[in-house]
Amino acid sequence: MVNKALPEHSYAPANAPHLTNATEIQEATRYLKVGKAPGRNGIPNMALQHSPQQAMLFLLLLLRAVLRT
Repeated sequence: MVNKALPEHSYAPANAPHLTNATEIQEATRYLKVGKAPGRNGIPNMALQHSPQQAMLFLLLLLRAVLRT
């Protein structure tokens, strides 16, 4: 009965997800409040704001991999 109601093509995603870019990461970290307590990951906002470019590139690759899955 379910197979009749939902054809197989309806399981495919409507379109590919929007992958983030380096500018979006920089904008998101620029406006973080510095005095706030760190989140579950334990990384303070100041550390994110002052992290090197290579760390931001790794974060970008990580976020893109999450969005693809």
